[in-house]
Amino acid sequence: MIAQRNPTTVSRLMLTSPPIYKDMVTAIAQKELERNYNFLKSPIFGNAAFSVLESRQIIKFFSDTFLFASKCDDDWLDETENEISIEARPPIQAFNAGPLQNR
Repeated sequence: MIAQRNPTTVSRLMLTSPPIYKDMVTAIAQKELERNYNFLKSPIFGNAAFSVLESRQIIKFFSDTFLFASKCDDDWLDETENEISIEARPPIQAFNAGPLQNR
């Protein structure tokens, strides 16, 4: 959504985190993928999970751990909070359910 709103600043955006080798070569069972995805799409459990995942503290932890060489700044955290929405969830739900690792 950030890239879409700022086409003159961001022409392409790819968010990625390299998986460990075992995850790349081990298939995830279809039933597990469905269970994971249905959990994240659930109005009760999915919303509860996202209320935690979308908290400023968790975003800061994830960003500091995986996205920045040192620490993220308040501008980054403010922008991520501004971009949080139900419409932004489907790619996160799909990624975290595991189909990108499905073989």
